[in-house]
Amino acid sequence: KWVFDIHPQFTVALISISKSSSYVDGIFLKGPFNSFKNYKKSKSNNYEAISVEELESWSEDGAFPLLPFPESLEVFRQLKRSPSIAEKFADSWIIKPRRELDASLQKNLMDLKSKDCPKGFYPIYKGASFDIWNPDQNDYYAWGDPKILIPFLRKKEKNRAERELYKYDETKVHAEKPRISFRLITNRTNRRTLIPALIPPNVFQQHSVQFIEFIRGNEKDEAFLLGCLSSIPLDWYSRKFVEINFTFNYFNSLPIPRPKDDDPLKIRLVEISSRLAATDNRFSQWAEKVGTKCGLLSPEDKENLIEELDAVVAHLYGLSEKHLIHIFKTFHEGWNYEMRLNKVLSYYHKYI
Repeated sequence: KWVFDIHPQFTVALISISKSSSYVDGIFLKGPFNSFKNYKKSKSNNYEAISVEELESWSEDGAFPLLPFPESLEVFRQLKRSPSIAEKFADSWIIKPRRELDASLQKNLMDLKSKDCPKGFYPIYKGASFDIWNPDQNDYYAWGDPKILIPFLRKKEKNRAERELYKYDETKVHAEKPRISFRLITNRTNRRTLIPALIPPNVFQQHSVQFIEFIRGNEKDEAFLLGCLSSIPLDWYSRKFVEINFTFNYFNSLPIPRPKDDDPLKIRLVEISSRLAATDNRFSQWAEKVGTKCGLLSPEDKENLIEELDAVVAHLYGLSEKHLIHIFKTFHEGWNYEMRLNKVLSYYHKYI
């Protein structure tokens, strides 16, 4: 609010365009700045020009990332060395982000009045229904009758598969299986921006929740991807683009490492992520296929695994110790990061 009296979570951009042929061929990205003091201080920083071609390669729609410090560009480029999540490889998983139920268009298919879940119904999730490594916060949007919604979704999913020319498994709709989902409504200034979770089976979702359909892949691929999506390094990247909503265009540009299946770092990430995700017996079949246990972890064990996960993901991205320090230092304005960073670095050094 030091320039305009609008909500402080919105970014205001000042764009300066020059037609001169003598000007540097490229774009300088600076900010955002949360005070006039920081804005003036930035004039002494040595920002690097970015070519239009490079900027266009960063996202589907030429979005401008927020790179407040000169060092941020180096970290950002290292993360972008990994292929985008939407890229297709012959020997790897293929995914697409999806929406399930529209809160307006399918309102007549939902029970919005009952306080408690009617017998035989499934909960319908909203964004607040889950958090990172917490698949069920007992806070739902509505209730859904599977006798009505499963036939509706089966037809929808089958038509989509025929339209996009891939094989569809008609034995179960996605709502009947565990799946990775993430919140649509978010903000880069929140505690976290990319908020995914492995959602339990027998749960419907309205459109403020988006899920990932694995067109090709298995449960270990799900665990690997969930680990990357839940990490601080990838969330730092997300905060460079997302302002209010985590829409598909941002999601499809997320960089995700593609290590071989026998890579020790990938194996360890799958172990950590699957153990954190399988919180209760609703995930027992999924956990069995991955090869992990089910059940709640102690707060200490859970925190240790989360810290190790950040370190493993950092190595998979090829981030240096300097990069990792910059990510934690600039991740969130005013957060107390030192203790967590030190623990992550201790794990990071074990994998060198």
